Formats: sequence, structure tokens, C-alpha cells
Amino acid sequence: MNSCKTTTTKRLLISQQQYQEIKDRISTDHFVVGLQYAQESITQSTYNEDVRIFQEEFTLPMKRNLLGLLSIPVYVNHVLCHFILDTGAQISGIRTKCAKKIGIHKADGELGVGSVGGSENVMPGCIAEQLQIGGLEYHQKPMIILNDDTMSLRFGNVDLLSFDGIIGWDILSKLDFEMDDIAKKFKVLKNKFRFPCQNIIPGSFPTFLCVDEKNKLRIFGFDSGSKVSWIAEELILEKNLNVIYEGHAMGFGVHGTEKLPIKIVDRLYLHLDRANIVLKDTMSGRCNLFDGFRYDGVLGNQIFKGRRIRIVNSKNVVLLV
Repeated sequence: MNSCKTTTTKRLLISQQQYQEIKDRISTDHFVVGLQYAQESITQSTYNEDVRIFQEEFTLPMKRNLLGLLSIPVYVNHVLCHFILDTGAQISGIRTKCAKKIGIHKADGELGVGSVGGSENVMPGCIAEQLQIGGLEYHQKPMIILNDDTMSLRFGNVDLLSFDGIIGWDILSKLDFEMDDIAKKFKVLKNKFRFPCQNIIPGSFPTFLCVDEKNKLRIFGFDSGSKVSWIAEELILEKNLNVIYEGHAMGFGVHGTEKLPIKIVDRLYLHLDRANIVLKDTMSGRCNLFDGFRYDGVLGNQIFKGRRIRIVNSKNVVLLV
């Protein structure tokens, strides 16, 4: 049974030289401009974000569904909806049923979106006239339309996912925010602090710098839209990790379920910010998310279950306490 134990320890300090070397190595054009490309693929024109800020700081209730995914209330065209917080989604999306209910129509453009197994499917785009998240109001916001059939996990007549859409990294990457799994709150905050080092590489996917038990720097993505974490098969081979199972499992993403070959390793130790993370019975998965670059793994939201994680994008810092 996959599990994660996170405990507080001393802060991991990464030197500016180490940070810059890694940033220079992975900040390819595709890695940096991916968000803009995704939005302009849907609008079929140059996209300039139109956001009105009514409150710089606000708090929203945050709820875990039956599968451990985190959702918040949002308003789309002034209609109350519930969207999953999904840092692993390059662009935000809305389910077909919700789009029809609100009266959102397909846009001229579409977007190729990768599956959990690496295949790519083209998904239609749409433009939300208004999208309100707390004190932020977005106008003419490009999104993808999520197929209701593939984005459902049903038990009888009950959809276990029970959400209307996803808030992706296209929005979250512009904010300083905290997901508090203790108070069950999502908070957008105005940063007032200075930090001794940076540990996020800016780009079209959240990228954290950690170290392993031998104090070697490791590069992990962060996908809050997944409960569990996964690691690259190359990392398993490099570290000679103890493989306790080899076979297949069903993965789930925006294209629905997909049968995937996996290996499961006994344990992996990581240190991120002020947290020791022990991943137990962790599976391998796709970590080649960008051309010419491979992550060591991707962390799911299990790393801050019962805790708080703060992502300060304005300072390229993640805090895990």
C-alpha cells in the first residue's frame, strides 16, 4: 500500500551557484514558454491575461474528495462551481456537462495534452467569459474542455471525482499561495518575507529541488492533482532501489484510465525545504515531461497531507511545514 510520511527537520539550504547551474540546465525554451503556447493554441491569437485584482489576499475553503484530490469553490460566468487544484495541469479546464450548463462554447483552437502513459490526445478549447477565484477575476480565460466520460470514476450512479473543472498551473504559477490541509483552506497571500535560498525552478510545470539520503540534489515535479507520487525508472536503476513488484497498473488522467507498466520500490528518502519525506511502496511512472529533460520523479499531494505547503512563486520558493 503506497504511503508517505513527512516530518519536520532543519531547512535544506541550496547555494545560489547550485540553483543557477540547474536552472541553466533545464530552462529550455519549451520548458519556459509552454504555458503561453498552450493558451494561444486555444485562442488562435496572441494571449494577454486580463485579470482584475479585488483582494490581494484571501482564503477559500478547500475540500478533499474520496480520491484525495483538493477542490475549491470558483465562479464561472457567475455560476458556482467546484474545481480541483491541479498544479500538474498545464492549463485549466472545465468538464463538458458544466460547460453546457453555463453556456460556454468551443473555441476555434484546441490543444494536444499528454496522457499519464505519454500518448497525446487533442482536446477542444473554450473561452470562459469570467472566472472568479476569491478576490481574482479573469476575463476571456482560455481553457480546455474535459470529456465527462473519461474524466469520471463511477461507483454505481455516483461519480467519485465529483468536480466541475481544474485550476491549472497557468493560473497557480502567477500566485503566491498556500494549501493548508490542517485548516482545510486555500490561501492566496502577499509575500512579506525574505528567504535564504531558492528551491523552485520557474517554468510551465512546478519544479522542486530536493536532496536524497546521500545529499545529492534531485529534481522533482509537483502535481497536486495526484494523490500519490511516482519516480523515474532511471532513478530506480541509478540508486539500485529495492523493487518489490513489477507488473502493470491502471493510471488515471485527463484521458481516462490507461494500463501502464510499473515497478514498485520499497522506500525513497527525500529532503525538501524543512521536511523529511519517506515514500513507501512508490511506483515508477512517466517523468520525461519535456523534450530533452527528465525529472527524477513527481511528488503528489500526499507530501503535505495533514500539513501545509506554501508556494511563493514571486521568490521561487516552496515551504513545506
